[in-house]
Formats: sequence, C-alpha cells, structure tokens
Amino acid sequence: MRLKDRERILGGAPPDKRQFLVIPAGERREFFFEFSKDDFAVKNSQRLRVVVDAWADEQAMRARERVIKLTTPAFECP
Repeated sequence: MRLKDRERILGGAPPDKRQFLVIPAGERREFFFEFSKDDFAVKNSQRLRVVVDAWADEQAMRARERVIKLTTPAFECP
C-alpha cells in the first residue's frame, strides 16, 4: 500500500500528546484503526498488513527509542 501523493504524512499524535498504556506480558488488547482510500492507492480486495510502533515503557516512547514493530495478519481491503 502506498500513499497517493508525497504530500501526505502519517504517524498519528505527536509524542508529547500520546497516551501511554502498559499491556502486561501475555495479555492482549484490541484497538481499531481506519484509513481513507482518498489517502492510499488501494483497491477493493487488495491484501494489506498494518505495522504499528510500540515501546517497552513510556520513557522509550517519548524518546522514540527501542521501537518494537508489530505487524497485523494480512486482511482484505473492503
């Protein structure tokens, strides 16, 4: 999946505005995300994955250090 143009910027909230939540080892949390087909060059039925940045603690998150990349299973674009 790619952006439709180079002027678009992704990334969510700036580090100083992010809310921190500890998810203990072995536990699961669900979260929802959405993206606009106006922003991305995607087609219906295209298979996608989402990569999310995570950190071991709030200090690492705010300093943007030791990033952990979490990748979703593939899913079909509706």
